[in-house]
Amino acid sequence: MVGTPLLLLVFKRSSLSLSLFLAAIGIGLLFFSDPYLRLFAIVLISGGISIAGYLIRFEAAETSSGASYNKIAVNAGSIMSGLWLLMLMNDKSLFINISIVLLGTMALLAARKKRKESLIINSKLTSNPRVILGWIFLSIAIGIKMYSLYSLLPQYLLFHFRALPSWYGFMLTVNGLVIIFLQIPIMKLITKSTKNNSPLKITFIIMCLGMLLLTSLSLPVFTSFTSVLLWVVLLSLVECAVSYLDVEGVKMKSLFIKELFIGVGGGVCVLCSRLFSAHIASLATGCLGILAMIIAILFLFPLLKNSNASNVR
Repeated sequence: MVGTPLLLLVFKRSSLSLSLFLAAIGIGLLFFSDPYLRLFAIVLISGGISIAGYLIRFEAAETSSGASYNKIAVNAGSIMSGLWLLMLMNDKSLFINISIVLLGTMALLAARKKRKESLIINSKLTSNPRVILGWIFLSIAIGIKMYSLYSLLPQYLLFHFRALPSWYGFMLTVNGLVIIFLQIPIMKLITKSTKNNSPLKITFIIMCLGMLLLTSLSLPVFTSFTSVLLWVVLLSLVECAVSYLDVEGVKMKSLFIKELFIGVGGGVCVLCSRLFSAHIASLATGCLGILAMIIAILFLFPLLKNSNASNVR
């Protein structure tokens, strides 16, 4: 992610196709057994995919519908990748070859598509310190929510069942399916009113409710398949609402900050799950998320009070 501005500066419209090609080259290097080549391969894959993901999200998030479809595609890809790995787990060569062909094809398609120069120009970061700080804390909160499904929930289930239930994987699939089928309806509900930054305010309220949902894991009430399923579905609905922040991130020239600091929030979530017991970790993480949301609101909303988010620079 840190290399994205440099790549945009040097390669401009070709940045997306180049990042996909780099990821394809990295996957090809996995054929070699040399540890240094494999390390280089990991760098190329992670760097290429991260940069490509950001650039695709940036272009898609110019509209709320684009942000919705991007979110749907990401979750559909997650479900398909699980099935793909399951089918090709015992055939490493076929898995690598198909991955190279897939990424190479995407890179060629991206190279043929004429990108608007305005996308490159608008990718510059905001210089407003209040906006920067607001999005840093907002992104940390997003990261906490995003990683909770993979960090806090397994810890909670291990504590209560002494082993991770076989249906935990099913919960991850449910998360993806809820987002795929309900992303667009929820986005339409959020963006129905555009007065007084209503979509952003609604999203903030939903995010705060999501943090309260995280703290609820501190209570021993989610001890059955049905109750955990309800928790996952509610958290997935919050995830659908959070997609609107991609749109606001582009408007405020802060999408790069968002993508960069989501990882920090994820690190906070994982750290809490390692330092504390299951119930304390959920309570601490949820409270930290609420605190990050309050700080973000204090920085951002005074700027939005008498103007539209699109005018904040």
